[in-house]
Amino acid sequence: NRVLLTSGQRLDYDQLLIAAGSVTADFGVKGVSEFTLGMKSIDEALVIRSKVMRALENAAREGQQPVSIVIVGGGPTGVELAGALAELSRVLHKDFPELGPAPLRVTLVEAAEYLLSMFPKSLSEIARRDLKRRGVTVLTNAQVAEVTKQDVALKGGRLLDSELTIWTAGVKGSPLSNLITTRMDLQSRRDERVIVDEQLRPAAEKFPNVFVIGDMAAYLTEDEKPLPMVAPVAMQMGRQVAKFISDPNAAGFKYRDKGSMATIGRSDAVVYANGLKLSGFIAWLAWLGLHLAYLLGGRNKLQVVIDWAWNYLTYDRTARQILR
Repeated sequence: NRVLLTSGQRLDYDQLLIAAGSVTADFGVKGVSEFTLGMKSIDEALVIRSKVMRALENAAREGQQPVSIVIVGGGPTGVELAGALAELSRVLHKDFPELGPAPLRVTLVEAAEYLLSMFPKSLSEIARRDLKRRGVTVLTNAQVAEVTKQDVALKGGRLLDSELTIWTAGVKGSPLSNLITTRMDLQSRRDERVIVDEQLRPAAEKFPNVFVIGDMAAYLTEDEKPLPMVAPVAMQMGRQVAKFISDPNAAGFKYRDKGSMATIGRSDAVVYANGLKLSGFIAWLAWLGLHLAYLLGGRNKLQVVIDWAWNYLTYDRTARQILR
């Protein structure tokens, strides 16, 4: 019942909860780690914004064509990012008239047949339509073979020019997963997630007081498929572990799927919850409302509403600032 830190410090525990999250998965594609940007943290998002603005400034100064951006991965993160960049491009032509009416040329690449695989096909098609209406080139059934500094090579030989490549194609368990599965002789999956039981323990008999939750945990459903690596799963797991710690006889973990949402741009989103399908402005309002509901405190909610309204009406220019 002890954890050894890299600093040499030893921590004794009665209950151990491991929730180290996930990292970007490159699926063995050459060049991903060297030439792509991730989208797993606020720091990475700020880096993307700064690199986009720097690329635009360089292109305008040198008289180049619009900046080409390739986003690999057509899940919610990739779709929302593509939509956000397309929206940004629509207002940046005033700042970079040298680059024409659309200074950013955004391409979204997805290996599967449809975007947003967790949504019904009808909503996937709506998302694709809305992205194309915003000027995003959407490529499905397109697998990446290699990424270089200047382009993205697809299987089949097609080359996509890319000054910035953003990788949102998938994630895998934290590197800590490999360490604990080796040291504790636990079961793991190819995506480096630790298999857990209905008490969210990886080895109930050997380590009854060790829990693994969140993206690191692979809780298998009745059809032997793991739950998705999304925030709602981690939140419900966290609450369930709290129950197990206070009451060891508590009922086993049962995930309640509350639905999925993805925003595509200003006034457009798709929502699928309990068989209900929403799209367009109503779905966008639902997306805003859900995010407000999870904020703590009335003052925080009011401040966010004011900030959103200001950004919506004025196209707030802070999005164009280079911070790092």
